[in-house]
Amino acid sequence: MSFSEKLNKLMLQYNIKNIDLAKEMNISPSFVSKIRRGIATLPPYSDIYDKLYYAFDHLLSDEQIMDLKKQYNLSWDKKSFSTWICEDCIKSLPKFSICLYKLMDFFDISNKTLAKELNFDPSLISRYKTGDRIPSTDNKIINQIVDYFANLTLERKCEEELLQYIGVKSVNACKKEDFVSIIFSWFMNEDLDTKLMDKIFHMMEEYHSFVPDFKKVSNLLKDTYIPPYHIIKKQGNEGLRQLVLLFLSLCCKSEKKLELKLFSNQNMSWMIEDPEFFQTWRALMLTILECGHKIFIIHNIERKDKEMFSAIEGWLPLHLSGNIESYYYTASFSNPFSNTIFSSGSFAVYGNFIDSLENETDFYFTQEQNTIQKLEEAFEDLTKHSQKLLKTLNIKSIKDIDFFIPTEKKINHSVHLMQQNLPIWHIDEDLLAEILSENNVSKKEHEYICEYIKKLRSFYKKVLKNNSFFEYFYIPKQRIYEKKPFDFLNILGQDRIYYTETQYKKQLINIAKTLETYKNYHIVLLDKPIYDSIKLFQFESNSIFAIKNKFPVSAIQYESDILLAKFQTYILSKQEKSINSLNDYEEVCNQLLTK
Repeated sequence: MSFSEKLNKLMLQYNIKNIDLAKEMNISPSFVSKIRRGIATLPPYSDIYDKLYYAFDHLLSDEQIMDLKKQYNLSWDKKSFSTWICEDCIKSLPKFSICLYKLMDFFDISNKTLAKELNFDPSLISRYKTGDRIPSTDNKIINQIVDYFANLTLERKCEEELLQYIGVKSVNACKKEDFVSIIFSWFMNEDLDTKLMDKIFHMMEEYHSFVPDFKKVSNLLKDTYIPPYHIIKKQGNEGLRQLVLLFLSLCCKSEKKLELKLFSNQNMSWMIEDPEFFQTWRALMLTILECGHKIFIIHNIERKDKEMFSAIEGWLPLHLSGNIESYYYTASFSNPFSNTIFSSGSFAVYGNFIDSLENETDFYFTQEQNTIQKLEEAFEDLTKHSQKLLKTLNIKSIKDIDFFIPTEKKINHSVHLMQQNLPIWHIDEDLLAEILSENNVSKKEHEYICEYIKKLRSFYKKVLKNNSFFEYFYIPKQRIYEKKPFDFLNILGQDRIYYTETQYKKQLINIAKTLETYKNYHIVLLDKPIYDSIKLFQFESNSIFAIKNKFPVSAIQYESDILLAKFQTYILSKQEKSINSLNDYEEVCNQLLTK
């Protein structure tokens, strides 16, 4: 029951009128009427609840009090009654407010006293306790509050009592730092903000084949809070991974819009040697972008092929978000030192060391503003020797897709198209009509998809007259499940379209017919899924496009000669399993086609 329901029930049960209760509490009868009807709401820790206790204690007979205690299993004292009647209000409070109230109650500290000790306005403490205002997880006010209560715990020698009161198992805590960590963890161990959860769900929907288990990411964010210490030192690659997860998680949870500045020319082993970390890193980066933060990144693209392939797969979806300013460093790294700078303006991670000694190196997380300012100045110096890495393209209508389907342009090079799902330009009219009908596609959407496929088919047939065409896609190695996505550029923002199992198999056969018809058509079956909503497209020696299919559709064009060479090597590395004959293709698909 809510507070108003409990109050109303008690007054009806014991025949107490509004005017009588108002007189005992020294408030107006109209206000009693409003709180009984739920029109007026009270803050969870209002003195009204104490006044209610004294009013009922005076108005009820001893027999009625005994009856009330038995019916509601109550002890008859002010604290028990107040807690019971307003428990619904307290449950709805943010965790921070509940914890602050409990600590102030435990130490018997008033709003005025706490405000004086911390040099705050008393009204701010009041708003924190009532939940009207909550400091963000990166707000240093929390550090001040925690520090104050940690000192108070040691001054009053009530360590064990406090641990028991807040429900923490007894630990070997004897120093101030121990209690800072314990109280801080207790304050901040709350469920993720609903808006942040929504953003992560949206990110999962956009890139679900690319990110790790959602629960792992949400648990990581839930358990992350701004550290009470201004500097944290960790050693080696494992230490750097821990600091980077802390840095990215805090960025995700920051209510203030951040501008991240990222640079590293150290070996990428810290990122890619642990696959689970790499997946989590990508998920957090996407979440940061979903939260509306901006990222400035200076890439080092003069890396070994293996490192660059991992970088391409990791950064491609991030570049397509449109919220990243990407540059590449044009000067040569001629000295034996490597540097890492990750700064948000409020906190940063950094390290500097001799190449190959990263596992003996100390990396730092810092909140010291002087240090952060120096790091950002160093980043600005790096930008003076950097150039834009890519160009963003607007894809808002059917005409815009001519950027990467140049119908009038003479093709003098082989074409490469890499995507996760089955290509659709091979589809026959009957199968297309069947798929669109079963997915309840509107007339406008039907016309767009038909025109889109017509453009694709016209272009690829021109390519196949004189040049090789390589299509890279993924076919599941096990039985095909009921719904497989139909691959097209969703410019109109319509619902996703799916194949049935039978339709998917028919499209596999259509692709086989193309393979039989054109000797210079090649299929490269990917050994694992890549990005459910992204495709890579190269039709010239000096241009590579990346396109996000899902609405809103976005596209980028890479133009750096060094990066283009790396992209081409990346694409060629996938060609080891190229299928050039119908027999080979049918052998691969046979287990799916015959089931």
